Amino acid sequence: MTAGTDVHGDMAAGAMDRITARAAAQLAVLEQVRGDLAALSSTASVDDGRVTVRLDAGGGLADLQLAPGAGQGDAERLGRLITEAAAAADLDLCAARDELLAAFTEQFDDTSGEFADTPGTEGTGSVSATSNCQPTAVRERTSAVRSNDE
Repeated sequence: MTAGTDVHGDMAAGAMDRITARAAAQLAVLEQVRGDLAALSSTASVDDGRVTVRLDAGGGLADLQLAPGAGQGDAERLGRLITEAAAAADLDLCAARDELLAAFTEQFDDTSGEFADTPGTEGTGSVSATSNCQPTAVRERTSAVRSNDE
């Protein structure tokens, strides 16, 4: 060991550099998944394509297209078809959200043990992310709106 060399200080600096790099990488992953989640949308059609619903990332109705003959002129049937299309789009949206969150968990998770021997990094273990998708939420919202209108 040469005079003026602080082995412990060099080790601590190296550990801090690794922690900082890991935090920056995790922040980048978080920003990417946030953007990907915000960009999600889902479209579903029923009644031979005469009823098409597009939902935004939050599951809200972004677009509704009705072609001639949709619901065969029956308002109650048309309402059910719109609800059916929205529910199908919601299922797809939930699946896409779950897929993104699974990829996020895989990228973000620190299972490599990279920091196992680095003091101050306790609690950096497994990350769990679920979307809490409730595919029936569209049906319930639509049903609530319909009952309020009656």
